[in-house]
Amino acid sequence: MRALHKRTWLNLALLGVAGALVLGIVLTRQAQRDTPFITALDPDSIQEITVSRVGQADILLRRGEAGWVVSGPISAPADPARVRVLQGLAMKPHYGAYPAQDLDLAQYGLDPPLSTIWLGDLAIAVGGLNPVNRRRYLMIADTVYLVTDTLHDPFTADVGSYVDHHLLPRGAHLVGLQTTDLRIRRTAQGHWQADGGQIDAQRAQRLDEAWRRALALQVQVMEEALPADADPVTLELDTGHALRYGVLSRSPQLVLAREGLRYLLPPGADAQLLSLADNPAP
Repeated sequence: MRALHKRTWLNLALLGVAGALVLGIVLTRQAQRDTPFITALDPDSIQEITVSRVGQADILLRRGEAGWVVSGPISAPADPARVRVLQGLAMKPHYGAYPAQDLDLAQYGLDPPLSTIWLGDLAIAVGGLNPVNRRRYLMIADTVYLVTDTLHDPFTADVGSYVDHHLLPRGAHLVGLQTTDLRIRRTAQGHWQADGGQIDAQRAQRLDEAWRRALALQVQVMEEALPADADPVTLELDTGHALRYGVLSRSPQLVLAREGLRYLLPPGADAQLLSLADNPAP
């Protein structure tokens, strides 16, 4: 009898715990629904983004068939992380909303704004940081919002910071590489050859992997033309496309150039990307 009594209390306790968990989930979902966002935009519906700064050329981002691209003032694949942050502004929760007419906007870095980010036709003025909680002031129409700051320096970063830092399109593989010192190609049977002779498959695999993982430390816009004496590098891809880079420098770091952009690579990238040396992929 006593055992039955204990079992009853145990079952009631378990039901209570289960009920508390369900109530917690319901309240959490309700809180998520009630979280105030600064816009009603669906981030996935955004097709164009413009970053506008006083005295600088607008940075234009556009959603293409193969993903986001920088479409102005240069043309290049866009950095997906940068795009996600800007898209995320559409569903940014705020910690205060204030009528702009009641504020001295210059005091909040909003007259003029540090930058203006356009999500399609919606303009978001970006102001300064609150000195106490380090949250950012944003203004949409006639309302100023206080939000957690997640922006990657949209005020001074140049267009190169919005370009994808990968040297190869994501998911692409090498089927051929040609430099002044090296010429390799993968045959239809999957074998790698260098100047007509078969080469070690592991070395070729390391070279392919090095290019797929290669990530520039920095991407800069080139104002000058590519020097005529820059060593050419041609990459043939399994997508059927070819990429052409010029070597601006090998030491102290590898610097490659392509379509008006300069890619600064980490030390040691020269050996990993432009030779069949026995070294690990980066």
